[in-house]
Amino acid sequence: MKNKLLIFTRILYVLLAIGTIAALFIAYKGIGGSFAFKFLIGYISLLLFSLIYIPMVTILNLRNFKAVEVKKFLTKAILIFILFGSLNFILDWVFRPEKIDMVREFSVAFGLAFGIVFADATFFKKKA
Repeated sequence: MKNKLLIFTRILYVLLAIGTIAALFIAYKGIGGSFAFKFLIGYISLLLFSLIYIPMVTILNLRNFKAVEVKKFLTKAILIFILFGSLNFILDWVFRPEKIDMVREFSVAFGLAFGIVFADATFFKKKA
């Protein structure tokens, strides 16, 4: 029997993908009206829920990994963070040196690195 939490997480990701496409379509075409407004409010609510739900599921699933595996995840995330942060800084330094913002440089790198590395832990299926 499949894990219900895993199924719910996959459904949430599919809904987010469909909602994002629909929201971009509504914004691009300039569609107005009460349905579009209600849809966008629902989509924003789904985004806020997922911002809380996905990190919680990831943390809960990390408890099922051994300490060595978690250490590998963290090491890989830190290395990717350093790589992305450095690349972002170098590209900004080359193309727009007057607008270098270190907080933006490394916050984007942090989010990308940990999101990429810990995506596996989000979809981890507990062994029965």
